[in-house]
Order: sequence, then structure tokens, then C-alpha cells
Amino acid sequence: MSPENLALKIREKAMGAGFDHCGIVKVDAVAEYALRLEQRVAAFPRSKPYYEFLAKLGTPNAAHEWGRSIIVCTMRYGKYRIPNQANNHIGKLYLYGGYKQPSYSREYAGIAAFDAFLAAEGIRFAKELFGIAPARLCAAKANLGIIRNNNFLYTEHGSWVWLETWLIDRELEYRERPKTLPSCPPGCSRCIDACPTGALKAPFLTDMGTCIARLTYSPSGEEAPEHLRESMGAWLYGCDDCQNACPMNRDRWEETEEYPQLEELSRHISLEKIAEMDEETVSRILSPMFWIIGKDKLWMWKCNVIRAMANSKDARYSGAIRKLCDDGNDNVRRTAEWACRQLGI
Repeated sequence: MSPENLALKIREKAMGAGFDHCGIVKVDAVAEYALRLEQRVAAFPRSKPYYEFLAKLGTPNAAHEWGRSIIVCTMRYGKYRIPNQANNHIGKLYLYGGYKQPSYSREYAGIAAFDAFLAAEGIRFAKELFGIAPARLCAAKANLGIIRNNNFLYTEHGSWVWLETWLIDRELEYRERPKTLPSCPPGCSRCIDACPTGALKAPFLTDMGTCIARLTYSPSGEEAPEHLRESMGAWLYGCDDCQNACPMNRDRWEETEEYPQLEELSRHISLEKIAEMDEETVSRILSPMFWIIGKDKLWMWKCNVIRAMANSKDARYSGAIRKLCDDGNDNVRRTAEWACRQLGI
């Protein structure tokens, strides 16, 4: 089969698996990613550990020398009903992007079927839980959408899309026709103005070390810095503020479907319930969906809950915060003590 026909077949199978868009770029298409990370480190040296964590995405064939091309696909998630209990506590991507783990979702089944297709075709591939390549850059290079001022990829569905990447051993290319999406309005800074911690410094320029989404699952392995906690509000896992504020996302979310088992899960997403969970319960109920907080960092849930309680200024949380001052984890205990100082407990 010719490379052109194989690329078309891959795209056809991806669309059949439930993806909205599919493109293929050669590995060297992401060479600029390393330079972009270097620029971010120079601009935000204290955030260097966050960018070092991403560095391997820019050289996916360093660990897989056989890699020649990257398949990138988008899947819309802005079609599901948002449970009230989770809204403004859990970033929407993480409510529906967790399909890499729960096997009951159609998305999970579609991805598994696509993996099986690649294997049946004799195509060697690699993928990682956090991605094998810089997905937004790959998608933009393949004309699947455009990257806007807040650094998110936008398709006709706005930024409410999940991206998936595979490194493959075939040298292929497939680019969709360029999207006729409007540019950001001239002078628009709504996403920048909406960022509570000031992490979004300018168009296309985010300090990851102060981004709420990153702070809530702490790649650094520490609780959020004290000077940022108040501005982090009630977010427990992720953040949507810059996307919610974007005029290009207006009317792009349509609650037309129910996500399997999410309503049941959302009943556990309250500050009081999470504060009372032991590690076994957190691992059993929250970890399967919200897997970025690994089992070695389940204390992060307690720290995030304590911060949200303190930021609410609601006296009914005082008892729960006092109790967590005696927690066995140093991070939890320090965060609870901080909350007591904030609330005058």
C-alpha cells in the first residue's frame, strides 16, 4: 500500500473510532517545541521543573528511535451535561478526558479499537498517558485547528476538545484543509484578564508554575505556594477560567448527552466528602477518573479541599479544617494550619 493510501486509511479508521479530526505529521514537525520550552524557562526560571517534565514531548523518537511520524486526533467533549456538584471544582476536560482510564466510555472503546487497528496493520506505535508528542502543536501543523491566545487548540467546537497522539514507525503525512476559523478579536485580552493567578502573561505565554490547573495536581510534588492559594479559588483539579472567558467559546458547549457514570461520581465531589475520605476511598472513587493525581500524591486532594474551604470564607468548614490539622501528612497539616490563619480559627 502506498504511503498516501495508508495515511488515508488511518484517517478513515480514526474517524470511524469516534474522532472528529485526524492528521499525521513527520517527527521533525515538532522540532521547534524544544526552542519554545527554552524560551519559557528563560522567561520563568522558577517554573523550570514544569517545562523539564514536558521536554521529552519535543523529541519523541529519542526514546523510540524507530519513530517517523505522529498521528494526532481530536475528539469533542463539549457535548456532555455538567453536574452541578463538579462545576467550577473540576476542570471540564478532566470530567470527560478521563476516558483513558474508565473502560465504560465510548471514547475509551474507540481509542482501544484504533490501537487494535494499528497493530493489525503491522504499524509499530507508542503512546503515553500524558501524550507522546506536543499534541496542540501537532494538531495545528496538521490543520486540525488553531492555537489561540490562551494556548489552547480550537476547532469548530471551540477549545472543548481532547487530543490524542501516537508515534508510529511509518513516514507518513496527512493534513486536513486549513480551517476557516476567525482569529482572536483584535486587542482581545479576556483570557489573560480572567486568569486568577496571572499565569497567562500575554498571548501564547503561560507561566506553568503559577497555572491553577498545574498547581492542583502539583507535578513539583509540593502543595501550592501560600501566596497563590487565595487566588486559586475553589478549583480542586484543573481550571477553566481562561477558556470560559474566551468569546470564541461562546455557544460551543451543548449539553446534549450524559457521560456514563459521571452523575454518580459527582455525588462524591463535595468539599466535605473529600475532606473525610481516607486514602483507600480516594483511590477507589476519584483516582480512576482523575488519574493525574497519582496514588503517591493522594494528599493533594485534601490540600486542594482545605484551600477551597478557606477561600469560601464559610464558617461551617471550620470543624473539618481543624480536624485536618492533625492529619498524618505534613503537606495536609501545613495547609490546614494555613487555612486556620486565613479564617482566624
